[in-house]
Amino acid sequence: MNPWASKVILEGPLGKKSVDDASSVSYILSGKYSYLDQSSKIFYPHIADNLPYSFADLYGKINFSAKSGNKISLFGFNFRDNANFLNLADFDWQNSGVGMNTTIVPQESNLMVNIRLNYSNYGINLKEADNKIKQSSIAGFEAGFDFVTFIKEGEVKYGLELTGFETDYRFTNRFGKTSQAIEQYTSEAAVYAVVNKTFGKFVFEPSVRAQYYGSISEAVFEPRFGIKWNTTSKIRTKFSTGMYSQNLISTKSDRDIVNLFNGFIAGNEDAPIKGDGIKADSKLQKSLHFIFGVELDFAKNWTINIEPYYMYYPQIINVNRKKLYNADPNFMVEEGETKGLDISVKYDSKRVNVWAGYSLSKTTRQDDTVVYPTHYDRRHNANLVTSFNLGKKFDWEISARFNFGSGFPFTKTQAFFEELQNPGAVSTPYTNSNGTVGVVYDKELNGGRLPYFHRLDVSAKKTFSLGEKAKVEVSLSIINIYDRNNVFYFDRLKYQRVDQLPIIPSLGISAIF
Repeated sequence: MNPWASKVILEGPLGKKSVDDASSVSYILSGKYSYLDQSSKIFYPHIADNLPYSFADLYGKINFSAKSGNKISLFGFNFRDNANFLNLADFDWQNSGVGMNTTIVPQESNLMVNIRLNYSNYGINLKEADNKIKQSSIAGFEAGFDFVTFIKEGEVKYGLELTGFETDYRFTNRFGKTSQAIEQYTSEAAVYAVVNKTFGKFVFEPSVRAQYYGSISEAVFEPRFGIKWNTTSKIRTKFSTGMYSQNLISTKSDRDIVNLFNGFIAGNEDAPIKGDGIKADSKLQKSLHFIFGVELDFAKNWTINIEPYYMYYPQIINVNRKKLYNADPNFMVEEGETKGLDISVKYDSKRVNVWAGYSLSKTTRQDDTVVYPTHYDRRHNANLVTSFNLGKKFDWEISARFNFGSGFPFTKTQAFFEELQNPGAVSTPYTNSNGTVGVVYDKELNGGRLPYFHRLDVSAKKTFSLGEKAKVEVSLSIINIYDRNNVFYFDRLKYQRVDQLPIIPSLGISAIF
């Protein structure tokens, strides 16, 4: 418990296990509930209006394990989140699902079988002051059958996957055109094979995936390859490449300055139209990946990992931001690329743990007229996490986390104007009508950048042992210790900004028994 939220986790066996029987049944149940939007009025009255966040999470799982090694797991979850800024915006997220995972180990065989069945439903809704529509939901199932055969110094994994999902997406573009509800149903089937084999200091992992997208009647063949070279006892080198495709489209609104809303839709049954008016050869989004890496143990307890990468997207299907008339297509075709470098450094000892990571990347897209940075184009991102274990019994822990990121791009505002409904209609009394506020967007798509994000959180925890089977942890934490104003949401029309969490101290207690 702390001023933010409460959490309960229960786990243990069901029934008693005899000495001669290795089979067992166990469970885990967890629940988290946030009351920050209410408790802030008591604990943080000076900033209560800026803390309208709440969430409720439930998760449960039960495991059945047999003496033979066979096991089955059943699980279910329900997560809900909300951020409600009065008179500006109301965000809602929800995610729920159920599933099953089964592992079968045939007697006197080197084969292992895994079967999984899952269903989930995710939805997001954004209600802003202008009441323009932003809604998206996706519900789907997955059935997978995986087989693993163990070979000398390796294994062969192959299987079959069946998936299907339903999407419902509604949005309003920058010209005020509201798309009709895009409700789509899709089904997919895939077979794959992966070989993992060690030859001396080399580990090879060639694989192949064949996928059929039933709703658009298109099949693809995707070869992939990975290799790892244990160069020395302290140096490891790796490389991977592969072709990938998907029928699910993730969308962002170009009307937003801060993109909190992310919609999902399936690809069209008809081939999308390119900028030159010609139909594309494929209805899918496709990509080609190249990743290289070197891992080095350069000193005692120190490890550094360096990974440059390049990803090319020959076809990306996006919502048509240029749509002016109902007859215009809802989608447009683009291509893009991502290139970057990831570096991580880790130090691990009994008393001190340090993890530092830095990413440098550039992501662009191109349509028939312009090359522009995407909403996800964060050029610089750095994280530092440290923890120190103190005391003879390691019963004190001091930790800190620092995060730094460059600003995401957005399209600037050039001007505002009075927007009349049906201005071209003869019957519109344009001389005395009161319209709404319209926006003239800058001609450079995503030409602006949000401010840099950075934040430091620190905490101290003391553990008290209450016998052999119980303990209590008391923790003091401070979020955003130097009170950095990091933007969370910005209303373009009202020119109002909402920041993320300010400096917030909290005291919490946790009991484990």
